[in-house]
Amino acid sequence: MRAVDIIIKVRDRLELSEAEIQFFVQGITSGGIPDYQAAAWAMAVLLNGMTPRETTDLTLAMAHSGEPLFTLHARDRETLSQAREAIRNAHSWSEKPVQPLPLFYE
Repeated sequence: MRAVDIIIKVRDRLELSEAEIQFFVQGITSGGIPDYQAAAWAMAVLLNGMTPRETTDLTLAMAHSGEPLFTLHARDRETLSQAREAIRNAHSWSEKPVQPLPLFYE
């Protein structure tokens, strides 16, 4: 697989496969794809758009390309569920005030 072929597909308004998107993201993050090719791909996407599936695949590839900022640990599923809900509430737009999160859930 070559970056230039992926850029051509986007330019020609052809849908990228999940593997092609993962290849491109891995190439950008590892430095294997030069910045000028990343810029050409970004311009082609800007001009031609992406399908919802391509957008989802790109988002997931980007999310899995690095290291997580944090990992939740809990002693049981209920506590883990409460921690996830608290984090979701803290990162959503809402009129209700958000309670501060504890550092540790016991």
